[in-house]
Amino acid sequence: MPMKQNTEENRELTFSDPDANVDQEHRVEVRYTLSFDECNHLEVAECEAIIQHMFEDDPALFRDTDHLYFFEETLQQPGADNYNYVSMMTNIGGTHVAGHLGDGVVHYHNPNYDRENVWCTSDTPCPHEPNHLRHLPEKCCFAVGPWDCDTGVPKTPEDCCNMIKSSVPPTDDVGNSIICYTAFPLGSEQNPVDHSRIHILLDGGGFVVGEPVNE
Repeated sequence: MPMKQNTEENRELTFSDPDANVDQEHRVEVRYTLSFDECNHLEVAECEAIIQHMFEDDPALFRDTDHLYFFEETLQQPGADNYNYVSMMTNIGGTHVAGHLGDGVVHYHNPNYDRENVWCTSDTPCPHEPNHLRHLPEKCCFAVGPWDCDTGVPKTPEDCCNMIKSSVPPTDDVGNSIICYTAFPLGSEQNPVDHSRIHILLDGGGFVVGEPVNE
């Protein structure tokens, strides 16, 4: 397969740090990323070989780091143990929930139901429950979320999680509860910029989903 060469023009340089009190020098450092669109739908080994070859050809594109490492992350699959986890992305300081889109909104995606926001409390029907999901008639299921954790005053992760849990039935049909976990944005103290890191998202078969990024 011919390799599509990325150029300076089609690599991403973005500036979207939401915190106004971050100085411009830090803002530039946080936002510089390289993306590799030629990797989309390739097997991970082939993708990593392409990126390694580009690094060896032109280390300057990678801020002259002396090595690369590949951080592979697999999308949640049906049957995953962590299907009941809800991700809360914070602001750069880690003090409040900003949401993955910067709007303060937190979403739930259940991999067991095509990543819909489905929460099932029983494996038997519940036709008399007014809010049950009618497209899943064989079970008792409900739509949960999204949750707005910034209605003028951003909520802390703890307060956001408490709100989420209070709106979801306490256990599902196998006895599990919603679990919140806190995610931190690139450039934060908990998730610092690392120009040697290549983040690659994979499907369940080991193929690349979307564009890997150097961050």
